Amino acid sequence: MTQATGTNVQLTQKNYKVIKAGAMGKSWGFRLLGIIPLASPEYSMAKKRLYDSVGETLNGKAVALANQTEDRSLMYLILFSVPKLTLTADVIEFTDSARSVTAESSK
Repeated sequence: MTQATGTNVQLTQKNYKVIKAGAMGKSWGFRLLGIIPLASPEYSMAKKRLYDSVGETLNGKAVALANQTEDRSLMYLILFSVPKLTLTADVIEFTDSARSVTAESSK
């Protein structure tokens, strides 16, 4: 069962600011002999590390991820392999500046 949530926003107006461009989070796994998975890279851990890389608290802020990419790679060694998941995104915060500009211009 897949689940998705979403919202429609317009980033063409000056109603947001970039908190951190190119924030990155990674998660690693481990496979014995390259085929027996002992641990898999976790999307949730990579996303947590992405938010942690911002360097400031985001609680109570209207933030979103823009330009999000997901990269998967696999490093093979003789007895094991290490799968890696990397999430990269721009962290943006929505502001009320577009509404206040519209309100001031209507006066």
